[in-house]
Parts: sequence; C-alpha cells; structure tokens
Amino acid sequence: MVFKTTNIVCTGNPKYIENVTCSVKARNWNNAVAYMDCDLVLPLQNTTFHLEFFKKGYNNRYHPFLVNVMIKMCDVMTNRNFLPYGTIAKKIFKEYSNVNHSCPFTGHLMARNISFHESYLPNLPLGIYLFTFDVLENFDNGTTESAGFIHVEFFKKGYNNRYHPFLVNVIIKVCDVMTNRNFLAYGTMVKKIFKEYSNVNHSCPFTVISNSNLILLI
Repeated sequence: MVFKTTNIVCTGNPKYIENVTCSVKARNWNNAVAYMDCDLVLPLQNTTFHLEFFKKGYNNRYHPFLVNVMIKMCDVMTNRNFLPYGTIAKKIFKEYSNVNHSCPFTGHLMARNISFHESYLPNLPLGIYLFTFDVLENFDNGTTESAGFIHVEFFKKGYNNRYHPFLVNVIIKVCDVMTNRNFLAYGTMVKKIFKEYSNVNHSCPFTVISNSNLILLI
C-alpha cells in the first residue's frame, strides 16, 4: 500500500497564528513530503485537534469517511489520553515537527518531511482521500450548544479492569444525518437505530414535552 500526499492547504486565525506556509515536495513517483511553518501570536495551552477523513466518490466529490474525532492534544502529549488516533498524531509530531513536548506550545512551529505510511494509518480501501486537521484552542471551555449533536465514544476494558478509549470518538450532527446531508458511517448507524427504536425518526426540530416525571422527544 502506497500513500502519496498530492496537496496541502493551511489557513490560520490571525488571533493565534501568523506567517503560515505549507508545501508539498515530490521525492519520486510514489512519494512526496509535506512542510509547514507558522508563528504563534498567543500560546496554545488547551489545544484540541479535530481530525476528519473524506473519500472521493464516483461523483468526484469528497464525502465523510469513518473518522471524525476530537483529540485533546495536551492530554495526549502527557500520556493522559490513549485514543489511537491521538497516539498516531503524537508519533507523527514527535518524528516530523517541533511540537514534541507538553503544552503550552509557543513561538515558531514547524514540520519537515512529513510522509504518511501504513504504520500511521488504518487499513483503507484504495482511493483518493482528504484529511482535515483543525486546531482548536479552549474548545472544551467555550460555550457550545449540545442540541442537535451526539457524541459517540467506544471504550475497551483492559487487563487492568479499566476502560480505555478505543478507536471511535465521533461527534454527529443529527439534524444533518436525519435529512441526508451527512453520510458519516456512524451517523447512518445512529439514524437506523433511531428510526427503528424511537420516535426521533424525522428531521429537525425535535420538541420536548416534559413534566416532573417525564421528558419526551417528538
């Protein structure tokens, strides 16, 4: 299996970052490496990464594909989070960048000779993929609306009899799923479960009828 990077695009929020540059350099027919440089205006102290995979379909458009995860990078870098995709990101950062230490991140950030290979990625069917990687600061401290979203996370019990994050950690926009605007695999599964077992089987909005003993979604 050969993974070749063909293009990279970087943008930044001027409040946090400036002088952003990204590029791809071909080494040979089957291999290309990526470069990134930027300067931080403010330190990143509570950083969350949003990683999402897309696969190009027969209509030449990219569609969500299996992976849509939020990674608390400060926890990952200090071994407080062992979500597989976070562990993969940590390995890539340590090997190819100066983002190789615990939070906060300050000053000039750079990445050199980034190359993706089988050991870093899950087994994917042949195709053309788009990976998006959003850096969010203070994501879990901000004011967010939970209505219309479902957070699905899998845990696996380890030999120490404790549960650990396992593969899946996704946020699903239910309103998009119910109106067929989002085809993320886990969203489609949730939609089927809702339609079969609940009255949450239609498009948004969902209204709430409640009394002291009952809350009912309609």
